[in-house]
Amino acid sequence: MKTFDYFSKFKYFIIALLVVTVLGMVVLGIFGFNKSADYGKAYEVRIVAEDAFKANNAKIKKTADKVFTKNNVSYVLTKDVDDGNTVIYQFVNKVDGAVITELQTAIDEVFSTSTVDAVVTQYETYGNRSNSEIWLAILAVGILFVIEFLYVFFRNSLAAALSCVITGAITAVLEVALVALTRVPVTAYTLPIAVFVVIYSLAYSIYFNAIVKEESKVAEQKGLAPSSHVNSAFNKTLLNGALVFALVALVSLALIILGGTIVKYVGLALLVCALAGAFTSCFISGGFYALLKKKK
Repeated sequence: MKTFDYFSKFKYFIIALLVVTVLGMVVLGIFGFNKSADYGKAYEVRIVAEDAFKANNAKIKKTADKVFTKNNVSYVLTKDVDDGNTVIYQFVNKVDGAVITELQTAIDEVFSTSTVDAVVTQYETYGNRSNSEIWLAILAVGILFVIEFLYVFFRNSLAAALSCVITGAITAVLEVALVALTRVPVTAYTLPIAVFVVIYSLAYSIYFNAIVKEESKVAEQKGLAPSSHVNSAFNKTLLNGALVFALVALVSLALIILGGTIVKYVGLALLVCALAGAFTSCFISGGFYALLKKKK
């Protein structure tokens, strides 16, 4: 059966990686992250239409979305309160008073034939999350890098250890670029998801290098170049990596389609971070290993 010549195509994966990373970093530099109020100051618009007999959230959201779209006002996220009659819109900047007045008028018109008292209020809010969490996460990931490097170095080789650490670092950078580029809201759940995916990337790299080690024994007996057993390991592990990503993608899509607002953003963050992890684990790790082995 014909196998994919991975190493000869490695430069194209690197080009794709660089393009996405540069675009993401440009967007990050210009616009920053799409932060929720979990990380800093924000504004919230609360719309309440109290009704003891039925939920009005769908009607509220339909009306509010029309007003915000008409006035080119973008919100970070929406939250449905469990009472079924309250919707909260979150914004990075304060919404103009004229838009709030128009929204109140539109909501009043929607509920004009009922006894429901609809109220629109805007207020300033501050998140309960600190940027120190990010530094703690970076520290934790750094410690994991050191542990993995030592583990792979003593069980395999220096080239394998370096390729694992490089893959983990690239995964983290690519996650940042994709989160910035796709404008996925950064909530309190985004950071642990990103760290989890980096850990998965490190674990996959260990698995990949174990397969490479097995293939290298055969390649060395035949006098083949390091890229040959990397190609063989790539073809053996690609299906497993693709299946893991497909499973995570299905779970993410289920969260996005079926979940509430916060759950949707968890699904989006999981999908974006999983894409970064799958790409670097499957298409980047082996190439760096072969390059490092060739230079040895």
